[in-house]
Amino acid sequence: MALHERLLEANGGSWHCPPERVEWSEDLRKEREDFCAQFEGVRRWGFKDPRALLALDGWLQRFPGAKLVGTIRHPMSVAHSLHRRDPNLHSIEEYMGLWAAYNRQLLEAWRQYSFSIVDFDEPDDRYVASLGRVLRKLGLKEGLASRVRREGLLKGLASRVSQERSPFFDPALRTHRQEGVEGLPAHIAELYLELKQIAAHW
Repeated sequence: MALHERLLEANGGSWHCPPERVEWSEDLRKEREDFCAQFEGVRRWGFKDPRALLALDGWLQRFPGAKLVGTIRHPMSVAHSLHRRDPNLHSIEEYMGLWAAYNRQLLEAWRQYSFSIVDFDEPDDRYVASLGRVLRKLGLKEGLASRVRREGLLKGLASRVSQERSPFFDPALRTHRQEGVEGLPAHIAELYLELKQIAAHW
């Protein structure tokens, strides 16, 4: 996240004011290499950061075989969540514009590389099922260390031994859950519906 922030700042922008173009300077490419060095010898690793959409070209130059996964969420839910976090930075309408800027990048990347997209607005059981499909497609499964971090030592060990499926997320953390496109600007509604349709087929 810090690397991405420095990258965006070097290109005259920030996470909340995306620059028109993003170019990796030699210094930032070196910082990227230093970041990657900590995973040397690790067979699989990855990260999740919305800013990666703006920095994607540089990551794919470094890792041309990288596996991508996208996620979408209702634009109004995102706008309300961001506005609650920092109401002085942007208005609700401006945060929706920011949603559109990021999700246009997501759609453009999907058209170029064709990867799985999960829909955070799906009902809990369908959302968890879609995550399971993505994990299987990537050849991944949750390890013991992850379960212990997430559930605590005793519960993590017990659920691993029993092979009990535990949710990847806490549904109580969902806030500002929205449905439908009523009240959205037409261009944002169109983008959201197109991404939802893509997610439904993965």
